[in-house]
Amino acid sequence: MICLEKKEKKNIFVITGGPSVGKTALLNGLRARGCICFDEVARQIINEQLKVGGDIVPWIKLDLFNQHVLVRMLEQFSSATSEPHFFDRGLPDNVGYLRLGNAPLRPELKEALELHRYNKKVFFLEPWKEIYINDAVRKEPFEFALKISDHIKNAYLEFGYDVVPVPKVSVEERVEFVLDNVKRFNKKK
Repeated sequence: MICLEKKEKKNIFVITGGPSVGKTALLNGLRARGCICFDEVARQIINEQLKVGGDIVPWIKLDLFNQHVLVRMLEQFSSATSEPHFFDRGLPDNVGYLRLGNAPLRPELKEALELHRYNKKVFFLEPWKEIYINDAVRKEPFEFALKISDHIKNAYLEFGYDVVPVPKVSVEERVEFVLDNVKRFNKKK
């Protein structure tokens, strides 16, 4: 499942933050501009489980759910080519959710965090009450978004990433902000 060789893919940019902060809208905006984007694995698994009446969801079996998320995230990572890619969440997000749920960090997750590295700059969307909505997958109140946001940010910092706050502006302005920063990061190489 996990390779034993450290792989750093500076061309993978993570878009992260708590729930309902505009990650999907930002990724759709990037996609509309021709960027390669990967959707959130956790949400895909939750939707699949809800469709079949399964119980591998974070509010029932957080640890098992996280194991499934890890496998798919590593598949996403491995499928990235040399062009810039944008991921809806990265491996440190798992750490944030597990810590908030008081669940252990399994050795395979720790190993994956060490061996599979994204671009050091991670785009972080802060909680934004004015756009926060609930749906079939996102059932938690806004207060949960505040807590998980802190856990996610701290996980990225702990694992050596630089958190780049994305301003609370229109989707198009967020797209421009991200693309301008990617160009600037690439010039520094």
